[in-house]
Amino acid sequence: MPAALLLLIVGVGAAFFLYPRPAAASIDESGGAGSSPPSSTWSPPDRAQPYLNAIADAEARYGIPHNLQARQLDIESDHYAPDVIDGSRISATGDIGIAQFQPATAAELGVDPTDPFASIDAAARYLRQLFDQFGSWDAALAAYNWGPGNVQRKGLAAAPASTVAYFSKILADVGLA
Repeated sequence: MPAALLLLIVGVGAAFFLYPRPAAASIDESGGAGSSPPSSTWSPPDRAQPYLNAIADAEARYGIPHNLQARQLDIESDHYAPDVIDGSRISATGDIGIAQFQPATAAELGVDPTDPFASIDAAARYLRQLFDQFGSWDAALAAYNWGPGNVQRKGLAAAPASTVAYFSKILADVGLA
């Protein structure tokens, strides 16, 4: 068998094995329609309640594992703090809203970062793009936190400790580490 054909077969097989299954549409512990979420030590806080349906829809739409975006937004928004979500508290680096978008990133995604529901969808779409670009949830989360250019140029192994803690915590809390 020619080496190129063998490589193609292995690559296609790996893609089927590694490509994520669509997330359950539910964000509760039952996992929704016939699918159970990974074992998790984390559940969304009460302040997340108004956003959980939108998060579950976005996770399902973009094939993001159960509760991954919910946990990421929990960290990004300081545990769904209303003043972060509405944009009245902006981070020291200029990040705004529930998804803590930089103004340029929000503009690229075509979203008002102070609109939590539009930001939830845009953040999920962006996270999925990063996953498709880098091939793993740890690298996608690192790119979201540290910037895709940094991950591409320097590699995940060079990520700062704060970025490693960010993606490690999210993945562990939702049962993916």
